Amino acid sequence: MADPELQGDEEILLRTQGVHVKSISFEAILTNKRIILVDRLKNLLPPKEIPIATIQSIEPGENAIRDLTLSMGVITKTGGVRQMVLTFSREGGGNRAEERDEWIRQIRAYLTPSFEQVMRKVIPGIESPGAGQALKGRRPVPSPADNSRIPLTVRPDSPEQWNTTPQPEPAAESILGTYCTHCGTKVPEGSGFCNKCGAQITPAREIPPVPVSPPPPAMQPGAVPRPAQPQYREAPPGPEYDPEASPRAPPAPLPPRRTVPVPPAQANPAPQYTDERKRQSPRLFSPKDMQPTPLVPSSMSTAVPPPLKKPRNTKKIFLAAGIIVIILIIAVAGVVVLPKLGILSFHSSGSASTSSTTQTTPAIATTTTAAASASSAGTGTAVVVATATPADIPSTGVAVSVSYIGGFKGSYTANGNTTSISNSGNKVYEIDNVTGPVSATFQKTDDTVTHALTVGIYNNGAKLVSNSTSASYGTVTVTTSV
Repeated sequence: MADPELQGDEEILLRTQGVHVKSISFEAILTNKRIILVDRLKNLLPPKEIPIATIQSIEPGENAIRDLTLSMGVITKTGGVRQMVLTFSREGGGNRAEERDEWIRQIRAYLTPSFEQVMRKVIPGIESPGAGQALKGRRPVPSPADNSRIPLTVRPDSPEQWNTTPQPEPAAESILGTYCTHCGTKVPEGSGFCNKCGAQITPAREIPPVPVSPPPPAMQPGAVPRPAQPQYREAPPGPEYDPEASPRAPPAPLPPRRTVPVPPAQANPAPQYTDERKRQSPRLFSPKDMQPTPLVPSSMSTAVPPPLKKPRNTKKIFLAAGIIVIILIIAVAGVVVLPKLGILSFHSSGSASTSSTTQTTPAIATTTTAAASASSAGTGTAVVVATATPADIPSTGVAVSVSYIGGFKGSYTANGNTTSISNSGNKVYEIDNVTGPVSATFQKTDDTVTHALTVGIYNNGAKLVSNSTSASYGTVTVTTSV
């Protein structure tokens, strides 16, 4: 869209892009006579013009989203004032504050003379008479030379008839519609709030017409002013009374109020418990008896006050709970700790008895039973100790015996050959054609300390060497020569 045509001596002062009016982006052009809004973005709207002569006031500001605004009070053709907001959106880029301030400075420079001309056109005043016209209704005054013979008297001029009847106010006209004073968005006529920012719409204030009063009459020197006579208005005639008119119907009577019947009070008292067996039952399992309703209201002086509740002794409750907790801890310690102590004493006595007895399978079984019975008698609690079934030792050849109730792993070496083993329980591994040194190393695969891992080397049924451990993940190593 091309630039609008300029008038004779009109010149462009400012040109700014991204000026929003009614949420529509315009290119604003300021000349020395008017503001022109051109739709450069869509080219759908015709150019809008605001004469500078119709601008009454101009104020800077900002809307709810912190965009800079320029609020102008524009005079309509009927003398009213409508508010128009130009929003310098930050989407246009650049220093919007300097642009807005430059607009204010330029408009105010051309605002004063134009506004006075518009006020003369909108509000007609009293035109001063021409130089060649004489004042009407005045008589010529005699010259000073005749003052000795003719008394100086001047009659007051008869006031001209002034039409003081107020004229009906014309409907307000808008320049570009109604706008929000916060964000500059156009809103429908009569809206109370903005559709975009939600701010309340302030209606534009109209300038009331200035009443034209007649000039005061000229008074004679030394004359006493007459008091102003009160003015009376004729009251409008009221409606005439027509006796033949039909009388008004009497008002309908109000419907009677409905009374809600009050149920009579029960004369019979509440049933009492008559079963003697329930009365004789313990208080813990019997229902709580409700207190009877007092016959005398509590507001009277003869009313009996309710009994006071006895305070609860919380110290005794906490003391009993602490005693119970201590008893439970002692019981758990006796059940868990004492059996472990008995098992340890069993192992210490069992190893001593094993060294003093023969290395036969029946002797080991007997020692285990005796140690278990001794530990049970010492602690006073029957303890059942898990034992592994003993393995048979071959009567001929070399064998490695590993005894443990859990899992173990290790190896034995004979004739320079090493064999790795991972197993559990009592196991015997025979070695053929052995000459020279024989060694065995085994380790527990768990962290228990209640059972021992025993490793021994036998030759023709006789034990050559043996060793054991009860440590967690304990390791046993034995070495001998055949």
